[in-house]
Amino acid sequence: MATSRHLLLDAELPWADAAMRREVLRMRQRGWGGGDIPAHRALRVSPVQPGKLVPAALLALALLAAYLLLLGPVAHLWAGMLEFWRSAVDLPGHVSMVRHDFYGLLQFDVPSLNFGSGLPGSGLWWSGLIFTLFLGFISFAVPLTWLPLRYVLRLLAFFQAGAQLFFGLWPWAFPYDGSGYVHGMLIADLMLISLIPVILGFTYFVLDFGLWRKALLALLTMLHMLVLVPLQYAVHAYVIHHLSLLFMPLMFFVFGLTVNVLVFISFYAWGVSWWHPLRMEDVRWAKRQNGNGNGNGNHHGNGNGRPGAGRPSQQVPSGGNPS
Repeated sequence: MATSRHLLLDAELPWADAAMRREVLRMRQRGWGGGDIPAHRALRVSPVQPGKLVPAALLALALLAAYLLLLGPVAHLWAGMLEFWRSAVDLPGHVSMVRHDFYGLLQFDVPSLNFGSGLPGSGLWWSGLIFTLFLGFISFAVPLTWLPLRYVLRLLAFFQAGAQLFFGLWPWAFPYDGSGYVHGMLIADLMLISLIPVILGFTYFVLDFGLWRKALLALLTMLHMLVLVPLQYAVHAYVIHHLSLLFMPLMFFVFGLTVNVLVFISFYAWGVSWWHPLRMEDVRWAKRQNGNGNGNGNHHGNGNGRPGAGRPSQQVPSGGNPS
């Protein structure tokens, strides 16, 4: 006798007849109205075709090589943008170039934004504590319909509370300064941008998209990062200069590389949402007109079945009329 467990596992279907097994598996993908039930997009797979691996690898290597060749112009672009905004916001200091050597394989310049940053005074520390408590308490006043905002506010409060504790007990043990922090983050972002074509080469480039779309997504992501990073750390420098090192941990953990990684993920999600053969099931599902959510009764799943096809008829009591 068949059990629910047997019916759930394809490998243990109780019918020995192969034709019966195929029919049962086919019926599992039919709605009670007779139409197809498409697989959820999270369960669909795009088979990796061997013929796409070589173009994917070559495209990734070409983009990486082009980026490495342009590191010099990128560094000077960043230096110009940092100097412009340093002057625009009247941030005391200057921008210089620092040469780095990557294990003797590659030499590159990275701009350094030199500005003043110091430890928080007593008044600033108490102001930071009030700000932290405000973030924590205001999160409980956020309506449940905005639940994600609650967690964002509590995340900000969590990191700032850690900074408040550290600078309240061991302020002189803090090993970083503002200029070194910004310079280090610029180096980290240069490396992150270089990884974009590599990561896309293993993930996006092997999917069934046109080669020009793959190149376009990588270029748009990299160009966006190249413009975002100097603006992002000009803001960091401004905040740290005026609000002291007390706010450096918050800027690093929440508004640093976290933002850059989320930007990359957003571009990837946008690229995956472009037209793709795997999305045809969604198109077919959206065309259905009968609203029963399980097919339309014409056995094609194309939305052209007659309304009510396949629906159970209403039972009429003997001698009565349907209401």
